[in-house]
Parts: sequence; C-alpha cells; structure tokens
Amino acid sequence: MAMKDYLPDVHYKSLSDLEGSYWWHVTRINFAEKVIRRHFPVTSNLSVLDYGCGTGGFLFELNKRLKFKSCLGVDASKQAIHYAGLHGGFYMHMDPGDFSVVRTRDLVFLMDVLEHIEDDVSFLGNLLLSLETNAYLVISVPAHPFLFSSWDTALNHHRRYSRKGLFDLIDSTGGKIVYMNYFLSYLSLPIFFTRIFLKKRFDKDNCEFPPVHPLLNRVLLELNRIEMIMEPYFRIPFGSTLIALVTKKQELQGCHLGSVVEKRLI
Repeated sequence: MAMKDYLPDVHYKSLSDLEGSYWWHVTRINFAEKVIRRHFPVTSNLSVLDYGCGTGGFLFELNKRLKFKSCLGVDASKQAIHYAGLHGGFYMHMDPGDFSVVRTRDLVFLMDVLEHIEDDVSFLGNLLLSLETNAYLVISVPAHPFLFSSWDTALNHHRRYSRKGLFDLIDSTGGKIVYMNYFLSYLSLPIFFTRIFLKKRFDKDNCEFPPVHPLLNRVLLELNRIEMIMEPYFRIPFGSTLIALVTKKQELQGCHLGSVVEKRLI
C-alpha cells in the first residue's frame, strides 16, 4: 500500500504482475485466509474492505477463495488503483485519512499499511473509532525493528514492529487483540544476513521483489504450508511479518470522531 505516489510506476507494474503467483504474496494470502476461516466459519455474509489495497491482488484472490458478500479495495495511490482496477470494478481511489469507507464493513484488512504511516497512533485510533461494533480488523506489518534496512527506507517504511510494540499500539488506540502471531519465520535469518550483515543496498529504483526460480518459488510456498500446519500448536517466536485480528474495546463503542479521538491519543 502506498499512501502517496512516492514510488515509480515500474514498482506498481511489478507488484501487479507478481501478486497472483509470487511466493511472498501468496503466503500472505494463505495466512490471512487461515485466520479468517478460523474465526469466521461463514464468510459469505461478510462485507469486506481492504484499506490500502495497493494493486488489488490480495483482495481479488481472497474474494475468489472465500466468496465475500461484498468487497471494496481503496488506496490513496492513483497508480496503485489503476492496476487494481484491472481485476474488476470493486476498487476506488480515496483521499489519505478518509475513514468513511470503514463504516458498515464487517471485516477490514490493513495489510502492510501501518509502517507507511508517520503518525500510526492517530491513524489507527481514527480507524478503530470508525469500525462498526462487532466488526474486525486484520493487520499485518513487517516485524522486528532490528531488521530495518535500506529495503524499508526504499519502500517508505517508517518502522518495523515488535510483538510488544504492535500490541501496545493496538491497545493504546482502543483495539482488543483476538489473535496475534508471526509468520514467515523461515525468512528472518536470510533477511538478517542479506540486509543487515551483508548490508545490501536498495533504493526507490531498486525495490522490486527479486525474481526467483519457479522451483524455489514452490519450495518457499511449501515452507509456508508447513509453517501453517505447525502454527496452531505453538506460538511462533519470530518471523518477518506479524499478523493480528483485532476488534475495538467495549468502551470505544459508541464514540465518534472529533475531540474524543484527540483526548484519547494524547
């Protein structure tokens, strides 16, 4: 998700081309699907929003698998929405910080968005206030602050999150965590080695996902399958990504945007 068009068009084109098959994108879809199926036995009655949908492949593929009642993807990047629209008509451009689209939705995705937001506290607080009572939010963010590298800088990330850091952010802005865990645990060491130890440099003209051989792509997807089989039996202690299922606290229900937000987020 890009809040503004800071990245060159080639980045969005590359992202759009890869989303349906590249192991990282497919893994993210797989894990989100598993979380949803675990907590929502019936998905055909869910009205779904992908807030910061990027080039749209995540929502498009998830909707194919789960058959939502309705779905909408929104993004502040006109370039991203141009490519998302190639999937069909349920995508639209929005102004940054527009939370009106959150209302009336049963399930909202915030996938790899928070790290792009400078003031993530105010952003998440306002989003949670806009969330319907008994609605849910699925959040994914890049994990482990010590893994922050030029890759993150090139993608306009302000931070990576620890488990405690994400928990504290959600808790302080009125969210109640239903589920949280790492995934992509098998990437932590390679990321540390290439980005931190070898200090490989990235910039905005060199921030596309690196090409992988089809065989390696299948191997990485198989590692994801094994990780998902093991995940219910123990809490994964590390991983390159954190995912959380969130609803809003009871005391936040019935509040409205305005001075209440300002007081809460001070």
